[in-house]
Amino acid sequence: MENLKERILEYIENHPKKNRRVDDILSALGMTSSSDFVKVSQALSELERELLLFRADDNQYLTQKQAGVMTGRISINRSGLGFVDREDRDSIKIDPTDQNTALDGDTVLVRCKPWETYGEVLRVITRAKDFIIGTFLPRGKRLKFIPDDEKLQDKLITVKYDQDFLPVEGMKVLCRIQKYGTAIVVYVERVIGYKDDPGVDILAILLDHDIDPQFPEAVMEEVKTIPQEIQEIDKKDRVDLTGETIVTIDGDDSKDFDDAVSVTPVENGWVLKVSIADVSHYVTEDSALDKEALARGCSTYVTDRVVPMLPHELSNGICSLNPYVERLTITCQMNVNQSGKIEEYSVYPSVIRSTERM
Repeated sequence: MENLKERILEYIENHPKKNRRVDDILSALGMTSSSDFVKVSQALSELERELLLFRADDNQYLTQKQAGVMTGRISINRSGLGFVDREDRDSIKIDPTDQNTALDGDTVLVRCKPWETYGEVLRVITRAKDFIIGTFLPRGKRLKFIPDDEKLQDKLITVKYDQDFLPVEGMKVLCRIQKYGTAIVVYVERVIGYKDDPGVDILAILLDHDIDPQFPEAVMEEVKTIPQEIQEIDKKDRVDLTGETIVTIDGDDSKDFDDAVSVTPVENGWVLKVSIADVSHYVTEDSALDKEALARGCSTYVTDRVVPMLPHELSNGICSLNPYVERLTITCQMNVNQSGKIEEYSVYPSVIRSTERM
């Protein structure tokens, strides 16, 4: 069936103006029996359900491009009107009634004829978020969940929670979306804090951008297995640089130190050694730590805190080139002439002991 669907799509793509009815397709594919008709009809129905083909009023079949269908990111303003950008024309406008459960930032499949301004969302391809952050606030005689995102505040949202959970005025929570649509259903997953507590606003912003100061349990279990001091076996096949004067030169507000340098004058210039913390010795490929670090991408610095890419036990501990303690590193050794040009270099695993934080 998949091969037949591919052949049908290829035929229709190559015939953009006519000859795209069922009988045209059968003839072009050399399929003439009644059983062939059934197979092609089933394939066309599947392609329609998958929104890869569309049937026009004259029963001609159209590809996404021929039908004016495109993929894009929907932006919804405070009044509820949606917009999907087009490269060669003005943005497609999407009325709230034509947004088909899409929320701001979702990637959607939208249909709009080239000469038209307004279109409709056919399908949500990827959700920008599967959660909503908000606060329980008094509305009349009861508490109501008010999303932090003003674009969601006019939505009908039903909040569910465990039997032993008690909403309190000012409580800020993260709710997981269970059902999309005109009536959104969410489930309270996590209490962030209370709206007037110091730092809660920053924490809510971090979580809203998928930056979580807390690490998953599986990650922290792996951290427990990592020693906080170098073992003798770790030094095997590494160049011992612990006797050299090596320093870190990070800023005053740095919480971790991942590189250190040493410079030694020689007859025709200098030997420069730059040592980087060998994190890969502890964070092995495809481990929970590795996957979490990949998802985070980097450490995040905000006004009142740092959210590290790796747990503090690593980023501030065994993987930080703190002074006076041995650490595993990868060193790039460079011979630099008096003009500042690198004449040769080598890279090797090493062990260092930072002499001082400069």
